Amino acid sequence: MQRYFYFLLVFFSFALQAVNAQSLLSENLNFDRITSEQMIIEKGLSQNTIQCILQDAQGFMWFGTWDGLNRYDGNTFVIYNQENGLPNSTIWSLYEDEDGILWVGTEGGLYLLELESGRIFLFPEKENNPISSGFVTDIVPDGKGNLWIGSNAGLNRYNKEFDVFTTINFFSDHADSNRANFINKVLVDDEGLI
Repeated sequence: MQRYFYFLLVFFSFALQAVNAQSLLSENLNFDRITSEQMIIEKGLSQNTIQCILQDAQGFMWFGTWDGLNRYDGNTFVIYNQENGLPNSTIWSLYEDEDGILWVGTEGGLYLLELESGRIFLFPEKENNPISSGFVTDIVPDGKGNLWIGSNAGLNRYNKEFDVFTTINFFSDHADSNRANFINKVLVDDEGLI
């Protein structure tokens, strides 16, 4: 009988501690709902859907959203969109090169932003755009002097030294080749392989 009493005493002690711990946890767990409107007003983003993020060599944070390119200096945002020089505001990819140029992939083309001057221009500035599509999804260097540019219609290699684009179309004979050639992301391994 005495063993039974000790067993019940130990059991209820543990049960009481578990209930006590659960109530303490539930008192400290509070979640607030943050809406898009609050983030836009309070934080200054042009839009709350962020597609890509980059920190440049000067320490600025860049956020590509559905409504513009946002530069954050730790206190304020500067917004680049159709209202101030960026012809297409749906940003999908960002890359900063060694010359201080920010490459911006949008649904309407590949743009370059000269970080020092703030000048934005379509790249390449030729009438016949050699990129497979203006919908640029990713921009990645391979360490061999090439930039790999993914689009919704294929993969493109740009050699900066010779200013040459090469388009790689994986399923050109396929009836649905545009959908089959949609490149979401480009990854380069340690050996420079795509």
